[in-house]
Amino acid sequence: MTESAKIFKLSLLAAMAAALLYGCANAHTVPGGDDKPQTDGASVTEEIIKDISEEEIETVIDYPMPEEEPKPDKVQWEDIEPADFDVMPSNTNDGDQNHIIYSTVNGKLNYIDMKFVHLIGGSEVLEPWLYERSSSGGVYTAIDEAANLYSFIRYFDVPDETVREILVGLRNGREDDFTDEEIDLILSDDTEAVAAHFASETAIRKGDNLYSLYWIYSHPISDYISNGITAADVESRVPYYNAAPMSLEAKAAMKGKIEAYVSEDYELPQAQAPAVEDKSGAEE
Repeated sequence: MTESAKIFKLSLLAAMAAALLYGCANAHTVPGGDDKPQTDGASVTEEIIKDISEEEIETVIDYPMPEEEPKPDKVQWEDIEPADFDVMPSNTNDGDQNHIIYSTVNGKLNYIDMKFVHLIGGSEVLEPWLYERSSSGGVYTAIDEAANLYSFIRYFDVPDETVREILVGLRNGREDDFTDEEIDLILSDDTEAVAAHFASETAIRKGDNLYSLYWIYSHPISDYISNGITAADVESRVPYYNAAPMSLEAKAAMKGKIEAYVSEDYELPQAQAPAVEDKSGAEE
């Protein structure tokens, strides 16, 4: 008998015993029932189990139990066949909403405590701001514009002393506590230093701009070039794309785009192509 069958057998015995015990216990409450002496639960259960034959149990256990389908092995990046990337697939797994895809800053700066939210009038005020500046939209990349605690403090003009009081009061001996130096930093105007210190490991940083994996995924190569994102920058994010909860179709398109950028095997739209100097009227 397999281990799962043994467990099932024990569960079955317990269930049958409980059902019969319930019936025995309630038999004394039925009007007109036999006036039998009360029996404690333990001895009743023992008698019930004793009365169940091994053949009866085996008959139930022999009923075919559903087998767990083996989970498919994860396809590694090197085994993915690069695909066309002219139109990036929008069909991705549910896990694609994971912060790995969209994060631009680390968890410390990404979290906005409710104490701050109450200062501005609650979630009704916060949610439209979050929706507009969410990194999933890919519109805002500057550290002081995309949604995070730093941009929140600046946008809603939270006084420095209030920021310091809240962040110090939230300290609880954890790694995500803000140090005095970090509080000074987020109260400064040095956006590039803030971006460098709080950037997510998955993001590509250019000055005070942070580009998420989703931004890289959803934007064309021409946008990489215009924002100073090099082929080496994009290629360095391969391990994160490999680990990201994206569909195989999405990863294949991303691999195709990265390989094209690295090998310079791509065409820019006419509007993005470098201007060619017109020498038709020039003297020889």
